[in-house]
Amino acid sequence: MVEEVNLRGNGIGDRGLQAIESVFNFMDKRMENLQTLNLSANEFTRDGVKYLITIINSCHLHVLNLSKNILGDDGVMELVNSLKESSAG
Repeated sequence: MVEEVNLRGNGIGDRGLQAIESVFNFMDKRMENLQTLNLSANEFTRDGVKYLITIINSCHLHVLNLSKNILGDDGVMELVNSLKESSAG
């Protein structure tokens, strides 16, 4: 089982993040043990937040590194609000 994924500094962007979301969906339960996901420095914007939300909800992360991306205030708030909703439900 995969417990850690480090994709730091690959310039993946929003389209690449969408592809990663597809992989997570395809792998279904095999990613639920993922604890650490490093996606720092990959040029994600607010447009990629919807893919991040799906990825985050498909596993039980303890560590998520999104530093050095360009999510902006609105993207961060969208992500935080989604996490609040999923933890409340």
